[in-house]
Amino acid sequence: VQTCALPICFPVTIALLEFTLRRNVPKFANNVLCRPIDSEEFEDNKPSIINTIGRWNYVSKQIQLAEKGIGAKVEFVLFCPIDNMLRNSVNLSLLNWNFNYKWSGLYLNPEPYKLNQLKLNVDPKFSDPDYLFRSENCVGVCILDRFILDSVRSGVYKKVVVFPELSNLSLSDNGMHYPQEIHKQARGRIIVGLLGVEKNEGILALIRLIKLVDEEKYFFVFAGKIDMSEFDETQREEIESFIQLNQDNALFIIKELSEEEINTLYKSIDISYLYFYNYISSNNMLTKAAHFNKPVLANKNYCVGQTVKQFKIGQIS
Repeated sequence: VQTCALPICFPVTIALLEFTLRRNVPKFANNVLCRPIDSEEFEDNKPSIINTIGRWNYVSKQIQLAEKGIGAKVEFVLFCPIDNMLRNSVNLSLLNWNFNYKWSGLYLNPEPYKLNQLKLNVDPKFSDPDYLFRSENCVGVCILDRFILDSVRSGVYKKVVVFPELSNLSLSDNGMHYPQEIHKQARGRIIVGLLGVEKNEGILALIRLIKLVDEEKYFFVFAGKIDMSEFDETQREEIESFIQLNQDNALFIIKELSEEEINTLYKSIDISYLYFYNYISSNNMLTKAAHFNKPVLANKNYCVGQTVKQFKIGQIS
């Protein structure tokens, strides 16, 4: 029986992974051992080669402790994600000496490949984030953005696997009052939802759009926590003044929402607004939109827009 370690720094991801393994692979239910990695060990206020080696060495020691606990040798390590381990390149021989396990990882950052116009057969330089994939212990790479597959594969000379964009799709009793409230205020209008509000998720663009559309036809829902520190002063004033207008065709639910509450909100809307300007990665809101059968409005650029176009799950512009 092979023993696999999955170093994860995000508690939510750990919980979701453990739940998924126990539910979908019941024969392994008693073979799941969770040892969360201390996220403070991955803080990189002063990125350096020393910090990079320190992270790899820390994970190696944690795996050795787990091996003692289970009485078995770990044969493969899957980093979920791998990005923090790649923030500074090191000599490959030094890496192999500090981390003597076969490994792979979920690589979330498509930016180097997008900026390189997805060119093929470009060997990563020492300064590139994907340079460490050249390690002899690296057996492959996992990605979420299927549109960079050929570019990654031709540069790292390893097996590259596209992972599905997983999302918690369960519903919550805590958010069951939202649908009634939304439909009452919408009064039969088409409901457009921006759920999980963040700077990269088009809040300013949607605010400006609301001012242009027929308020008798469309109703807009903003739901999520807005971190104003992510915006400059002019942008903050624009957002705050719009909220204070209390327009008839917009509802703001400004609070931190659980995944289950967001899912409940998804059932209430007619259109999912995912119009990102500079957000180049994949997004699990697409998974939610597809699951709840909601058409998506998206920017034609990058992964989200390309996915909408390929699978015909909405409109792009």
